[in-house]
Amino acid sequence: MHLRELALRYKVVLLVALGATLWVVGQWVIEQASPYGGFWTGSAPLTSSPDYGLHPWVQAVLWLFLIAVWTVAALWLLREPKPGEVDAKEGEPMAGGGD
Repeated sequence: MHLRELALRYKVVLLVALGATLWVVGQWVIEQASPYGGFWTGSAPLTSSPDYGLHPWVQAVLWLFLIAVWTVAALWLLREPKPGEVDAKEGEPMAGGGD
């Protein structure tokens, strides 16, 4: 069975799972770039410490890239089949596709 043949509700579940996975990957990449790794550093509260992690613009580019990946996947998965697309099961043009 191909992904494009799934019912709409299953496609939505797949897209939500992909979005959650991409969010976890983005958070992980940003956390790995931090020298402290989210642990306590021994500094006093409310004092600023130099942040050697990713620059904010790099984080923005990372999130925009992950959003673009999710958008392309959603557009591919949810698009309507073209009238002349070949059915992968039988190798013949789909019935009732043209005028």
